[in-house]
Amino acid sequence: MRRLYYEQFTIENYLEYCRIQKRLDSQTLKAYRIDLRQFSEQIWIIEASELTVPLLETYIAKLHQQYAPKTVKRKIASLKALFHHLEYKEIILHNPFAKLQLRFREPIILPKTIPLPKKHDQ
Repeated sequence: MRRLYYEQFTIENYLEYCRIQKRLDSQTLKAYRIDLRQFSEQIWIIEASELTVPLLETYIAKLHQQYAPKTVKRKIASLKALFHHLEYKEIILHNPFAKLQLRFREPIILPKTIPLPKKHDQ
């Protein structure tokens, strides 16, 4: 099995692919860069086979403690896209997200209502 290193080189190659092939805008690329850097700083593994579902679940649980649901959803999407790309390019043989079931609801934020002026009896 090839070694998968979570170094800047791999992340930068993926971000370059996103910029050129997927034509993602600069704000999306900036968010991906932050998400992937944070992941690589918190998960200390050398081989892809070391990245297990329980390890990912623990990481995601920590994200839920630190960030709003929409942010967590984006961070997970960034990681899933990276691992899909690595699997497609045969850098890894198995995508660890393939066996991870993620279902969580974002809280529904209702719009604020503007009170109507009351009519006074005449």
